[in-house]
Amino acid sequence: MRSLLFGVIAITILGLTSCQESAKKTPEFYKDTVTFDLLSDMKSLLDENADKITIDDVNNLNGAIRYYSPIKDSLIGKTIGELIEGQKQRTLSTNINLTQATAFSTLFTQSLKFNISEFQKIEQENGQPLNVPTYQFQNISGKSIVKLSGVVDYYNGEQLIKRFTIEIDKEIPADKTLNQPYPYNHDAKNQRDVFVRDNFDKLRKVWIPTMIEFADGKIYKRNPDKKGENQLDKDAK
Repeated sequence: MRSLLFGVIAITILGLTSCQESAKKTPEFYKDTVTFDLLSDMKSLLDENADKITIDDVNNLNGAIRYYSPIKDSLIGKTIGELIEGQKQRTLSTNINLTQATAFSTLFTQSLKFNISEFQKIEQENGQPLNVPTYQFQNISGKSIVKLSGVVDYYNGEQLIKRFTIEIDKEIPADKTLNQPYPYNHDAKNQRDVFVRDNFDKLRKVWIPTMIEFADGKIYKRNPDKKGENQLDKDAK
């Protein structure tokens, strides 16, 4: 009886191993070279091999075709397998960069809160008007911040109206708030300046921190315009 039981177990294991090897086996049509005829008959090819190709590989193949489509003849001569594998690598790289960007965005948002406490219109004695937004930085990181930089974007709907670069080289102790006026000359002939001054409360303001330096030497850095190019300084003390 025990021998029979062991025999059944052995057969089951062999069957599972065989199924796994079959699942890992690359479909034969992955070796097919792309031609104009193959492209025109792609649906038939995939229908015929529907039991051999995964949904992920279909999506990767579709993504690869779209990726190469703007470039004349760039698809021709490649194999189905090469297209799928190339798209897998591009997708992996993109997702790694996006995940990295998300992780660093979280670091910044959990270190600092931003607000604009007021906006003043000042007329100087020399006749040069000033616009003076006061930016509010609340340190929620739990440790002192000694330097920070970033940009503040003003949007009207989805249209970027103004961008200001912010550089602050002073300490913000843990759990404290810094109110920092940032005056700039108002140009009455500049339509964007006039629009900001007349519609400040209606504008959407977006703070994008690019660098935070802490008292312990740790530094967070990122590029405000390119996803995935954030970085954590590895020389932190």
